[in-house]
Amino acid sequence: MDFFFYGTLIDDEVRAAVLPGSAAGLTPVSARLPGWRRVCIRGRAYPAVVPRSAAATDGILLRGLPPPLFDRLVDYEGAEYDLRDCLVETPDGAVTARVFAAARNCRVTALEWDFERWRRRDKRRVMAALRGGPLR
Repeated sequence: MDFFFYGTLIDDEVRAAVLPGSAAGLTPVSARLPGWRRVCIRGRAYPAVVPRSAAATDGILLRGLPPPLFDRLVDYEGAEYDLRDCLVETPDGAVTARVFAAARNCRVTALEWDFERWRRRDKRRVMAALRGGPLR
């Protein structure tokens, strides 16, 4: 399975904690999700993407993710997201990938989410939670 990640999973350490084992050998590719904007979620440290025709969101494409890791991704992402198939632009051309996008119950804001700010302020707490809590 091919997935586009745009939030905490673009961080190598977070991705390795959520997707261990065979996913460690997969090389992320820089990619862009046209027609979607990455925004903050009220009360959360992580983002969501929402449709916006004039926007595009940078992230990574992870190709060939083994199906057994799908349940771990769903557990990590939670109920605030719907899984969608979207066109993603890569340096080698456009591909279809799965994207966790804001669900109707997701309380998005108009604020743009910033990865570097998250890394400085919130990553340590996320990593501690990942080490302390089981994922399937």
